[in-house]
Amino acid sequence: MQLKTIIQSLNLVAEYQSLGVKFPDNQREANSKGWIACHAIGRDDRQPSAAINVNTGSYTDRGGDGVCLSLWDFAVRAGAFKDWKSAVSEYAKKAGLGKKLPKKWDGLRPDEKIDWCSAWNPLVCREWLKKYAGTSVESLLTVGSKLSRYPAKSQTPDYCLTWPAYGPELLDAPPRGFVLQRADGGEILLYQGDGVAARPTKRMVIGKSGLVGAHGIRLIMDGKARLVLKVEGLSDLIRLQAVIPPELRDSIACITNAAGANETDVPREFAPLFAGLDVVLIHDADEPGQNGAKVWLGALGKYATKIRNVQLWLPIEPNHGWDLRDWLSEHSFTELLALIEATLPFRADGAT
Repeated sequence: MQLKTIIQSLNLVAEYQSLGVKFPDNQREANSKGWIACHAIGRDDRQPSAAINVNTGSYTDRGGDGVCLSLWDFAVRAGAFKDWKSAVSEYAKKAGLGKKLPKKWDGLRPDEKIDWCSAWNPLVCREWLKKYAGTSVESLLTVGSKLSRYPAKSQTPDYCLTWPAYGPELLDAPPRGFVLQRADGGEILLYQGDGVAARPTKRMVIGKSGLVGAHGIRLIMDGKARLVLKVEGLSDLIRLQAVIPPELRDSIACITNAAGANETDVPREFAPLFAGLDVVLIHDADEPGQNGAKVWLGALGKYATKIRNVQLWLPIEPNHGWDLRDWLSEHSFTELLALIEATLPFRADGAT
């Protein structure tokens, strides 16, 4: 049974009211996207600046710290349950679905494999910042980086930088996946199951892929993105975010996707969200990077007002070509903007 089956069987307004959420007296109907306005929890909120979604069950605070929680996590935060599994079990019983609860919970929540750190500690990522020269703590935090330990409950976990990957609801729903890399920049040990040797890897994705880059995503959602820069990887994203001048940070949206250049489903799934936007693709100078750029061009071409594929380096290598981080070690952001302006737009009919 999928958790959304429980959500669809509940009176979500009543459930959130029982947890302390207050709704305006004159507004109980959901809008076309399923949202019903409510007052935020945990802060003074005279005018409703939060909302619940009757389709997903999510609660989002559109002011304050911008928190977005599932019904289960909200109920735990409100003190009604000790953990999300207890909340799911109780709500399933209330919905008459108690007998359909899964016998195994593995896979229902990707973050169950992660032990979140309670606070950001810049000392933990010092070696990562050295390895990825030109990045900064500020740029890490801007793109939504968090600290965690993986695997959860391990006696010898890796401290990891962790990046939320968001689905088509973007920041209006909890992340559907996470990207992890060891906080010292080294390889993370990918858990393979009991009795199986862990496999080292540079980065790993838990859950489903999606868009990464919290600040850029927020700019797109709020209609403030004058320009969208979609890069190939996380280190490129964080390096790029570090060089954008302060006066442009609230008009240029920087994003990437969680699972690298070879993804095909994510560009097509998210393409309609880029309608009316000016999008620039900046992928690596190798065949996987440029093939990935072609997928994004084809998917977004009929939606974006303008879309360009900026090739920073020539020639295009078969593999492991130079990337945006390499280019920014020798060039300024002003030069990047000039190169973008000099790049011809892609046309959906394949012409340029």
